[in-house]
Amino acid sequence: MFIPHPVALEQMRRGEIAAVVFVTSKPIDAFVKGKWEQGFKFLPVEYGSKFEDYYTPSYLESADYPNLIAKGERIATIAVPTILASYNWRKDSPRYRRVARFVDEFFSRVDKLQSPGFDPNGRTSI
Repeated sequence: MFIPHPVALEQMRRGEIAAVVFVTSKPIDAFVKGKWEQGFKFLPVEYGSKFEDYYTPSYLESADYPNLIAKGERIATIAVPTILASYNWRKDSPRYRRVARFVDEFFSRVDKLQSPGFDPNGRTSI
């Protein structure tokens, strides 16, 4: 069942649900900036053969969530690889021109996406 993340976090705080799952980049502001009572924690998701077709191994650490993870501790999790793909349109088609314009604009500004103020993971993933 999908519950918007802010609502799910509040329901978890009230004890109405036991856990939430986030599929997003780290760190998540709600976990970094939020006040978490004793007992709230990240549960490990160990990478194994059941995940190898769709996921990669990753971890969470204190640098990501200092209020929830002790210094020096790492919690196993899985990551979702992301790609940008497009159909190979004919060069004389309007859709080709739109995709080409997007690619040109995106890669001409990639240095801005890798600068401070954007997700720090963009520095290594683009």
